[in-house]
Amino acid sequence: MIVACPVDIAMELGKGKAKENITFQDPTASDNSGDVTVACEPPSQSEFNIGMTTVTCTARDGSGNVATCEFQVDVRGRSRRIHSLISNILHYEYDLNFDTSKNPHTVRLGHIISQSIGQVLQ
Repeated sequence: MIVACPVDIAMELGKGKAKENITFQDPTASDNSGDVTVACEPPSQSEFNIGMTTVTCTARDGSGNVATCEFQVDVRGRSRRIHSLISNILHYEYDLNFDTSKNPHTVRLGHIISQSIGQVLQ
């Protein structure tokens, strides 16, 4: 029995949502008996919470042979994007002397933060 699983799925959570409905195609399975059923848990069109979820799909033929495959569904919410934003900001080297006439390479931290938060909240 041959089973080909869907590829991993990454999805951004919609604005104002706590869960996301995810649709995926069932894995393909074939067998010399021709009679194969495939079921996934959780199934396609289920609500997935923020975070990583493993989907396990099982194929069974009429003789009782079983094959399984797994793939990941990663639902990313704003909290993960904000965490990433904060991490990026903390990696900036910045000068607390905001007089850019003396140091043209000074980074205006407030400007970076406001731009980055604007990108996260879009």
